[in-house]
Amino acid sequence: MRKTFVLIRPCIQQLKQTAVANFQKTHHPLDWVSSFEAVCAHAWVCATRARARMVFNFTVDCRSLLHPALPETYFGNALKPCFVEAEACELLRDDGFARACAALHGRVREAMEGDPISDWRSWPDWAERLGDASLVGVHVVSSPKFRSYDVDFGWGRPRWIEFVPLVPDAAGTMVVADARDDEGGVSGSYG
Repeated sequence: MRKTFVLIRPCIQQLKQTAVANFQKTHHPLDWVSSFEAVCAHAWVCATRARARMVFNFTVDCRSLLHPALPETYFGNALKPCFVEAEACELLRDDGFARACAALHGRVREAMEGDPISDWRSWPDWAERLGDASLVGVHVVSSPKFRSYDVDFGWGRPRWIEFVPLVPDAAGTMVVADARDDEGGVSGSYG
């Protein structure tokens, strides 16, 4: 069963502030987290209940990160898979949400520095690990930066967008998109 939720900007700001404040109390300073990182960390922690080991995977848009960068008019994908792994007990602690934000934040920053495809040889190993039954995952398949509600095929702005997973019974698939009526808000679908 797939559920869709919308987090409005004030809720996202509260998640971001909570992550930074809680992480700075016990760990190295975390100056800020993005809306994507906060929403994904929240979903990751919620999905972790009653599981032993979790992996969170998402993709980074590499079009502007390649050398030379792909032109704005490039039509196609240039995505790098990113994986973050954690023990469930780490995510279910009092500071678990902050830890999840920090892990995602670190992985995003790492993916955006240097050559984004330098580790391409390890990607098949991760894909194989995702088939491991003991490693439960959350798999993000979109981003609020794609501005889904700005698309107009001639009928005007969409009233509602629902994302359907490519594999209908794929558990753990999460879509993160922009919210229609809240600038800076995020719509999420998990199932």
